[in-house]
Amino acid sequence: MGVDRSNVQVGCSAIALIYKSPDRPCQTDFMVNNRLLRNIAFWLLLLSGNIVAQPAAQTIIIGELAGRYDYSNPLAVLQAPSHPLHGFIKNQAIEVETQSSNQIVLNYVYPDNGHPDKLILRLFPSERSMMTAIIIDKIDFAFTESARIADDIHKSNPAVRIVHQFKPRNYVKMIAYNSRDDVLGRRSVRQALSYAINKNNIITTLLNNQASITSSPLDKKAMFYDSDFKEFNYAPRNALRLLRLSGWIDEDRDGILENQGLDLSFTIIFEQGNLLDEQIARKVKLDWNRIGIDVSIRPVRRMELKMRMQSLRYDAAITDMQLEETIDDLKRYWGNSNHANIFGYKNKTVDRYLFLAERADLQTRQKLIKGALNTIIQDQPASFLFFLWLDWYFINNNKFDNFLDENGDIRPFDDWFIKR
Repeated sequence: MGVDRSNVQVGCSAIALIYKSPDRPCQTDFMVNNRLLRNIAFWLLLLSGNIVAQPAAQTIIIGELAGRYDYSNPLAVLQAPSHPLHGFIKNQAIEVETQSSNQIVLNYVYPDNGHPDKLILRLFPSERSMMTAIIIDKIDFAFTESARIADDIHKSNPAVRIVHQFKPRNYVKMIAYNSRDDVLGRRSVRQALSYAINKNNIITTLLNNQASITSSPLDKKAMFYDSDFKEFNYAPRNALRLLRLSGWIDEDRDGILENQGLDLSFTIIFEQGNLLDEQIARKVKLDWNRIGIDVSIRPVRRMELKMRMQSLRYDAAITDMQLEETIDDLKRYWGNSNHANIFGYKNKTVDRYLFLAERADLQTRQKLIKGALNTIIQDQPASFLFFLWLDWYFINNNKFDNFLDENGDIRPFDDWFIKR
């Protein structure tokens, strides 16, 4: 069960009074850098009834966002290749003991002595509440894309071992657009939106410069990358010029651009509880507001976000993708004949390039695929923002050993040793 942040604040106020300094700001790292304060905070939170009592020492408690996956069949979900925990839960004898809306308890049927015999998946409403649970030692393992969360935990709890793992190639964070929308169906609008995003500001302030700016779904080491691909770097003047040439003018002087009675206004959705995506949404909203675009931001559960994109019931969405360098993957995302095309994107030139590429020799195929990608990038069915370098994993170093292999990669949970 997640920690209610309001209770954290109550605990902080009590600590401030004990130390005769009620006016001192209550910061997380102020609490955790003093063991006595951490103990006081823990008991205050425990008495409030919002923290589940710590299970036996043979247990690994895993933090996860509620709503990120449908856990109605937890074993099938956790062992699916697309799940982040897939590599840590091997396909061996494991069973569900109990299951509720905020916690799933899994047992190893044949546990080895000295190794974990139970996994508890604890579901949190947000990464912020999950971070609090890590700091006060209420969970043993969690992961995030947010460098800011990793930095806060590093400063706050030295008992937590932070391990980074590299993202796969071509793993891009993007803002997808519904190309069948009245506003976002216009190429000039999508291009303007991309020009108006200060990607460097996002990377500097949110990611500690641990990402690479892009305007393409392919990184520079990819097979089909071409240095001639168009770039949409931060240029708000270019964005305004494109919009004005397309007829978007603030005629009624309300701060929002209009075109033939249609406001340049839409909603951007993102995964509820995901701190990085929420921060990106807020920064992008400000960038677009500055040039007269009215944007609402709305968090939704990950499953709802996925369903909305698949059924094209959205305007814009912050999401990510990993493009495999194959014709099939290009068709899957941008082919007109594919009903699963999450962008609602149609371009006869792209379809023609991909049709011919399937039947061409290797050299010609590469040219055709690059031509298709160049057209896609020009059309900007999404604002491709940056390639994330790392995922951050948090491990209770006081409780476990042998959780890394010789290459520094995290071992499956059943290989971990319990410290005595």
